[in-house]
Amino acid sequence: MNPWVLMTLWYDVGVKYMSKMIDTMIAEAELVKRDPTSLNIDSELWREVKKMAIDKGVTATEYLEQALREKLSKDKSTCK
Repeated sequence: MNPWVLMTLWYDVGVKYMSKMIDTMIAEAELVKRDPTSLNIDSELWREVKKMAIDKGVTATEYLEQALREKLSKDKSTCK
């Protein structure tokens, strides 16, 4: 197959994928209202959170939000 055809196909797939990903990120951002906050977190813990977020391909904010949601859900079920 002609290399130009392959490159064009690869580009089209990449553009479509990135466009879908960006649309999803914008939609999610519009659904969640976020309040800026300031927390004092243990330095080593924060370093681990940032590393894990990178490994998971999410932001530290997304990683912490998920962890907090899971903890709240667990605590709510035991407080009944």
